Amino acid sequence: MPLLRVLPRHLDAIAIVAIAIFLFVGSLVGLARAVDRLARARQEVLIRNALKVSVGEVATRVIGIADWDDAVRNLDNRFDPVWADQNVGKYFEATYGMAPSFVLDGDDRPVYRMKDRRHPEWSNYPLLAGSAAPLVVKVRTRERARGPFRAPFRTAGDISVPIQEGGVFRTRAGDFVMVATLVQSDFGKALPKGPRAPILLVCEKIDGRLLNAIGRRVGIGDLRIAKAGRGVTTVALDSAGSVTLPLTWTPFQPGRDVVAVAMLPILGGILLLLALYFRGRATAAKLNKIIGELAGARDAAVNANRVKNEFLANMSHELRTPLNAILGFSEMLAFDAFAFHRAEYARIIHRSGTQLLSLVNDLLDLSRIEAGKFALHAETFELDVLIDECMMAFASRCATKSIRLERVADGPVPLLHADRRALQQILLNLLSNATKFTPAGKQIRIFVHAPTAEGFDFGVVDEGTGIPAEDQASVFERFGKGRHDLVRNAEGAGLGLSIVKGLAEAHGGSVSLVSGLGAGTRVTIHLPPSCVVPQQTLGVAA
Repeated sequence: MPLLRVLPRHLDAIAIVAIAIFLFVGSLVGLARAVDRLARARQEVLIRNALKVSVGEVATRVIGIADWDDAVRNLDNRFDPVWADQNVGKYFEATYGMAPSFVLDGDDRPVYRMKDRRHPEWSNYPLLAGSAAPLVVKVRTRERARGPFRAPFRTAGDISVPIQEGGVFRTRAGDFVMVATLVQSDFGKALPKGPRAPILLVCEKIDGRLLNAIGRRVGIGDLRIAKAGRGVTTVALDSAGSVTLPLTWTPFQPGRDVVAVAMLPILGGILLLLALYFRGRATAAKLNKIIGELAGARDAAVNANRVKNEFLANMSHELRTPLNAILGFSEMLAFDAFAFHRAEYARIIHRSGTQLLSLVNDLLDLSRIEAGKFALHAETFELDVLIDECMMAFASRCATKSIRLERVADGPVPLLHADRRALQQILLNLLSNATKFTPAGKQIRIFVHAPTAEGFDFGVVDEGTGIPAEDQASVFERFGKGRHDLVRNAEGAGLGLSIVKGLAEAHGGSVSLVSGLGAGTRVTIHLPPSCVVPQQTLGVAA
């Protein structure tokens, strides 16, 4: 029995190796469990953060209804249940699937409720009232601090800052995302009848539909509510830990995966321990990358939501202004008392419709440019003629403001082979901005430089208010009305220069701007040599 005689001599070494392997395996399993716990804790944090984003999304959806003159008229000045059905109850259910929704009067009593497109008994309201009460108190406190509206209003369009409070609450009817929003004016055409305005209370139930949306947003699979038990985590939905929910999902378990992969090399021999070490490091790096991507996805979702809110806030007022004029003056045309003013009202309606159509066309052009689907229709044309047409379009406006409009050229004006309509829109947008911000008695020039081997430059220079250096980077962005207070109060949606930039780049060119506050503005369009018809020029412009 040679083996039996050898074993005692190596018993100590075998014990040491066995203990070392046991400690190694035990440490690996313990580390894997710790990593899995960390990954699960991070997923819980992602779920809570996504719920905070959901509260913000619900609040954003309500602003367009609550901060509205029509809401003041139909929910405060007089209560119109039909209007409430179409713009509050049915609107929120049909558009976002949120229910229930309430309107509380100035004394915080429910005067309207909609759920599943029906009006249930008011006895159901107390199921939510206890949880909603803190939100209502905060809204009332901010309402008192705001004080009554007094003309003249702060701005010409949006005269009120939204007053909202929201959060996640547990009620006797279930767990809800709840947002309370004060009904306020936006244009000041209708004002509250008393010191306390109505409050819109909108709820979104935390159910499978909302959890599925959260799961898709943060990359968590099969997120759902479950009965408490094995594999179920009780997640605190609010920061105070007062609202908890048993949830289950398909967990990401990097530690378990590491152990499953590592055990085979361990059983294969000590020589594979080094390979196992590097595999563990690679897995840890992958885990850190995935966790970073999840955090980045959350930040991207929050930023996208902010951009969307800014876009909706801008477009809500830009579209509503001409629409209000069209609706208001068209209603007045129906009354004989205003027959003497019908021609004037028709002109106002036509002007508002033209403004609305121009805004929609600008949005369509900008969307095509940003999507890379703007199709150029190149043709050969005389730039001289195009400049004359654009100057004629603004001659009357410049004459009204006593602005001198002229053009200058330092060489022959070339024939161009480009999209004529696009270059016409570039010049019209630049002239529109120049006339808008140039005071009476000043000058606007359309300049044309002689073509060179690098391409061809033209543009518009004005003696207007100018743009501060800190705002120049934003003027080419969507809604980039960032010059100063005079520009912020100016008419327009802020799309002109962003369209100019997109059309120039669609031709392979570029746009540059030189300006200073009180020193005027010079915008230069550069086109590549391919847009210039060789060896064909016109005479020098006058």
